[in-house]
Amino acid sequence: MTKGSEIVFEPSFPLLEDVIERLVLAIVESAHKLPRVEHVLFNNLHGLEMCIPAMELEDEMVLATKAEAFKLVSSNYPGPEK
Repeated sequence: MTKGSEIVFEPSFPLLEDVIERLVLAIVESAHKLPRVEHVLFNNLHGLEMCIPAMELEDEMVLATKAEAFKLVSSNYPGPEK
């Protein structure tokens, strides 16, 4: 987008970082609600609370994936803020 002779990149990099942070949180939270396959396949287990062991935001895999996402966005984000 341009404003006069100035080029403006939208959304801003901090906003993109916030979006990535919220996406990771949403993915981790939604994973807590996924039922185990056994729970779905076998009727006699329906009374039991059985969910896939969920990742936490502090887990190494989550942190590494989030860092990689930030790195990719950072390296591909053009603009005067770099």
